[in-house]
Amino acid sequence: MRIISVDPEEPGFFAVGQFAYGVIALGQMATGVIAVGQMARGVIAIGQVAVGLIAVGQLAFGLFAGVGMLGLFGRGFPIPLVPKLPRPRELPPTGDLGRVRMGYGDGWIDADLELTREGLPALTREGLPVGDVKLAASLVPLARAELRRYEIPKVIAHVRRAGDTLVCDRLLHVPVPLTARRGFWTLTTIRMIALLALAIGVWLAIWPPIVGMF
Repeated sequence: MRIISVDPEEPGFFAVGQFAYGVIALGQMATGVIAVGQMARGVIAIGQVAVGLIAVGQLAFGLFAGVGMLGLFGRGFPIPLVPKLPRPRELPPTGDLGRVRMGYGDGWIDADLELTREGLPALTREGLPVGDVKLAASLVPLARAELRRYEIPKVIAHVRRAGDTLVCDRLLHVPVPLTARRGFWTLTTIRMIALLALAIGVWLAIWPPIVGMF
């Protein structure tokens, strides 16, 4: 291996040219551990078209991570194939609705969200309405959004008295396992097939030439 190479047939630690082939390669078509060019392939690839473990470009394919206008990545933008795990969230402690009903102050209760026969979201437990608790009008869009994401969303609801009426004025989503989300298994299958195809493509594109230079 040369220290500096401009010959695509001779790899170099620094490679420059139309067809650059080296550890650090700069050229229109660059192949290397670090490759920068219009078409780049390497462990780290930067170019208009980039393929690598980490890839950045207009059209990019990065097995580990990357960023591009279009592309597929393990992690990155716009299409990550490895899903993010939800962050754990601290929720306030819940109590008995009876205490709120008897006038001992506000409180949080465990509940589900379901649609009534009239098509309105309401708080339920085991499929039955939660007493006389009314959902505040400002929470209806949030409740509908939860119902679109989950079949029966689990929430904790903040309930207070408003005269003789019990009103839910706040809702917090209770995280559920990823496997409970609609379409999880279908989307996961597609992602795993795409990730396998990406792994094979990246391996074929970068592994043989990089091994060959040493």
